[in-house]
Amino acid sequence: GGCTIDGRALVATASDDGATLWQISDDNAMHDEFRRDFRTDAITAGSLSRDGKVLALTGSGGLISVWNASTGQRLNSWFYEHNVRCAALDVHGQLLFTAATKPDRMTALTVWSVPEGSRLRESKIPTVVNALSFAPESQEVCLAVSDYSSGFARWKFDEERFPQPLAHANIGRCAAYRQDGKLFATGGKDQTVRIWDAQTLEPALPPLSHRDSVEGAAFSPDGELLATCTEGGLVHVWEVATGLALTPPLDLGGDVRRVWFDAHGRQLYSADLMGRVRRWNLST
Repeated sequence: GGCTIDGRALVATASDDGATLWQISDDNAMHDEFRRDFRTDAITAGSLSRDGKVLALTGSGGLISVWNASTGQRLNSWFYEHNVRCAALDVHGQLLFTAATKPDRMTALTVWSVPEGSRLRESKIPTVVNALSFAPESQEVCLAVSDYSSGFARWKFDEERFPQPLAHANIGRCAAYRQDGKLFATGGKDQTVRIWDAQTLEPALPPLSHRDSVEGAAFSPDGELLATCTEGGLVHVWEVATGLALTPPLDLGGDVRRVWFDAHGRQLYSADLMGRVRRWNLST
């Protein structure tokens, strides 16, 4: 995962022998203390809070571990009976949302209190969750799923309701909320990204077309731009108001899985499956 803290770009990398938090500007590892918790387990998911202060990691043995991203100090850890497939922290790192696939192909959707390590709410859906995104300052999350009635669903976990499908027939691969929470984007195997009104759940724009599966999406801090990346290695930057491409696609020639902006929206970062992180200046 990637984010910015006080204008510094940070990326958390994970492998079979642990995880490391990197500061990209000087290519130095800030912390690798996380490895001590995952010496025998593979890291299955991770999330940096939107404010960049908290890092959550999950392991194949059921361990959930939460850390102070600035100091490397462990804040809390607990065990869960299922292996977590994906995870997302809220804005301030106080809530952790996890999606864990069970042997019967049901997925357990769980909301955790990070300070207490306690389970606040849990629901189950009959599909695999590939990605999720927390709505800023809200009790809802958008799910990108494999074989639901739609490729995406929104779950308001403060209500006793089943996740609500979106009209985007697809195998969902990514989801992202704008920082004001008024819009969110979904993308997947149908080679499109769609931008939705978070209140009405109606499309805000026509679909944004890509050449192959869309694996990641992120809004700029001011909400005016949307960056997307694809399995074929293309990175796109779109104007949210018009749906027009800001620049020609950037061809990286590899499987790009994550994009994010710096704190000012002037630089764009991408990360691929080979562990390469790239940066572009959008102001030139």
